[in-house]
Amino acid sequence: MRWRILGLVGGATAVAMAALLPMYGGERDYTREVTRFQTDHEASLRAEDGYLAVAGLFFLRDGDNAFGTDPGNDIVLPAGTAAAHAGRFHVRDRQVRVHVTDGVATLNGAPVQAGDMQPASSEPPRPADLLRVGRLTLLVHRSGDRLAIRLRDPENPVRTGFPGLRWYKVDPRYRVVGRLTRWPSPRPMEIVNILGDTLLLPNPGLVEFVLGGRRFEMAPVQEPDGRLWFIFTDATAGKTTYKASRFLYTDPPAGDRVILDFNRAEQPPCAYNPWTTCPLPPRENRLPIPIEAGERNYEK
Repeated sequence: MRWRILGLVGGATAVAMAALLPMYGGERDYTREVTRFQTDHEASLRAEDGYLAVAGLFFLRDGDNAFGTDPGNDIVLPAGTAAAHAGRFHVRDRQVRVHVTDGVATLNGAPVQAGDMQPASSEPPRPADLLRVGRLTLLVHRSGDRLAIRLRDPENPVRTGFPGLRWYKVDPRYRVVGRLTRWPSPRPMEIVNILGDTLLLPNPGLVEFVLGGRRFEMAPVQEPDGRLWFIFTDATAGKTTYKASRFLYTDPPAGDRVILDFNRAEQPPCAYNPWTTCPLPPRENRLPIPIEAGERNYEK
């Protein structure tokens, strides 16, 4: 097995670390591994329930919010997909209840005329309740303190006309090891999304790493499955990568050791779909160097 030394931090206040990372038997095998990840990521994006299928976002008000294909509804569905006046979402005390008044619908797979709907939750982990009307899926989406209905349509032109992803050439130099310094317990971290809504996400600590001979720290989000999620930008933002942010997910830390592979950095869904909402990076995660790795824009 081949090993590669990727970085060393020195100095009185910095903890020295040497990043010794196995290259899966060689850089060729490593490139194949990253390419498989890229293929799987695009397949997930293109799936019928993937982010390219998101076809609308409708913020709810207290009381009734009518939905159907008639243009007079609060939530207008694509023509020919449902009844003109299919039903309503009733909001009271931040709870959402759906009433189907015309046509056939299911809630989590069971026929429904009226039922409560909850958004996805991380504490405890649970998926959003799904209302299906013909080919469409509607679910409650939380954006900060606001509730909305997210519409998914597998025939959304954003999905059917998607040209595919572009990636930088895989470069092992962008796969580095970091050290996680944990807080005594995860802290709520304020993240603002592109709509100006504030999200509170759990931050377990700071991850220190070396890239291009320079030391950096980033603040990750703790995912329910133990992975770390980094919302970041770098000097390529607005040039060869999406201006607002990029995402990088890592495996759960092994002790305090975290492997950051920027060859797996993703563009957020809002880089391709105007109906999605994406978070902006915290100050610590705005890196001043160009990271020419991972997913990129179509422009040169």
